[in-house]
Amino acid sequence: MENAIWDLNVINNVIYGISGVENNIYDINSAIKGIISAIKGINSAINGITSAIRGIKSAISGIKRAVGGIKRTINGIKSSMNGINKSINGINKAINDINNSIAMPFMALRVP
Repeated sequence: MENAIWDLNVINNVIYGISGVENNIYDINSAIKGIISAIKGINSAINGITSAIRGIKSAISGIKRAVGGIKRTINGIKSSMNGINKSINGINKAINDINNSIAMPFMALRVP
């Protein structure tokens, strides 16, 4: 009888051990699922970083184009100012020519 109880204890321990192994397998399975989920999260984060870098590059490119446009605008304004100055100089020369042509006949009348 005592051996039978001992045998039942052994069988009980074996069942308990199998149950523990089953729990371990379940824990390992859960851990693997967690690792896979973490890898997916890391992949998603890398994709986000890559996308952010593309956005930053695009913004820098846009700023460069804007700076180039501003430079061209400034050069255009300078060119326009030069043209205006040349026009003003031409008007001043014309006024001087008109004044000289009006004054010339009277210069001849001056008494030496």
